Amino acid sequence: MRPVRIEMDTKPGVYLLPNEYTGLLVSSQLHRPLFRWNGARVEGDLLTSAERTDALEWRLRLADDASWWGGERVTADDVGAAMISAVRSHRLAWMSSVFARITVEGSSHLRLMMRQPVAQLAPILAHPAITPRNHARPSGSFRVTGAAGHRLTLSPRPGTNHSPIELVSTSSREQGKALFERGELDIGWGVGVPEAFWSDNEEGPFLPPSVMNVVVLLCAGPGISAAHAQLILRQAMLPREAVKGVLSCGSRFRDLQDEIPPAAEAPSARYPLYYSDFPPNAAIADCLSRSAGGALVPTLIAYENLVDAALPNKGFSLQLHAPSFPGRRGQLVEAAVIASGRLPADPETRELSHRFWQGDSDDAVPALETEALIDTLLRRRVIGRMRSRFRSHHAFDLAPTGIFDFADAIHTTGTRS
Repeated sequence: MRPVRIEMDTKPGVYLLPNEYTGLLVSSQLHRPLFRWNGARVEGDLLTSAERTDALEWRLRLADDASWWGGERVTADDVGAAMISAVRSHRLAWMSSVFARITVEGSSHLRLMMRQPVAQLAPILAHPAITPRNHARPSGSFRVTGAAGHRLTLSPRPGTNHSPIELVSTSSREQGKALFERGELDIGWGVGVPEAFWSDNEEGPFLPPSVMNVVVLLCAGPGISAAHAQLILRQAMLPREAVKGVLSCGSRFRDLQDEIPPAAEAPSARYPLYYSDFPPNAAIADCLSRSAGGALVPTLIAYENLVDAALPNKGFSLQLHAPSFPGRRGQLVEAAVIASGRLPADPETRELSHRFWQGDSDDAVPALETEALIDTLLRRRVIGRMRSRFRSHHAFDLAPTGIFDFADAIHTTGTRS
């Protein structure tokens, strides 16, 4: 069966490590998740249920068909070990403010003790990083079967009718467009594309564009004085429609942009604004520099340094934050750390973080209030949300988290937009 060829915007050495957006996207194909993102909904997968037994305790049940390739059963021990490993990792340190203890009960059940009440557990358990992993015996829809240069082949699980997948890393979106037009790609990468791709004259076919919960943040380094950090964060903004691939807004939770009055004075110092070489980052950095009166100097830096937070203290950075899991809490996981007391904060911020993390609903009011306080505490500001622009012969649903299932990307579409 002919493979579906999908363009990737990073090399295999980057996206095979699940520490950033494309890494989580690929990881979700190789390793079956505990719960699965299905558009904006969360459904059971390796686990069929997460039942709350009291304020701080949940009981989890494995699916009857939870198995590795080859038929051997995925056990409760496997799930418990994966969750413990995630909680202990540096990148997922916020989870230690949520999960206290996991106890295995037989081969199919686990009991999860929380450090603080959590009203909605299933979305958290949909995080791709906490699923059992065994590269020799995968559990997901695909496994890695070949690598050559910047191409990686994923073969479907035996017994399914999925097409093989070939991931093709390109040096630029322009190169991806050329490959697509020559029939060498089925899906051109659609997150962070050149401004030209948004032109009405640009040839598709394109999937309908969608706004994702992947936010663009301007972040101040710890070596900048609080006064200068807040002055620049308040003054710098992305004008409406300035960058086609970004919805200009000031929040993760709403699309409206507040009108920000010009600062009364510009800081006398100039600071580097670090950004990685992916479109439309250069255009965003230029807009922010102009809106901040030249106090920000766009400075290109390696993507790996941004991912690893290996930046000088005295500078600002342009960052993309993808949600860790569906729902509002996935977009502001720091609230869990603040609510637990592990990250010092004033009483109002901590109380709002408690309400935000433990609430039963996704009501926007406490989310907006909590977001404003936490972003001030962490010296950052939302500039906008990313819009997708996938050039594709195949229809698929892109979740608000930016995740899609490669197994679904097999239906031919004539969609143009």
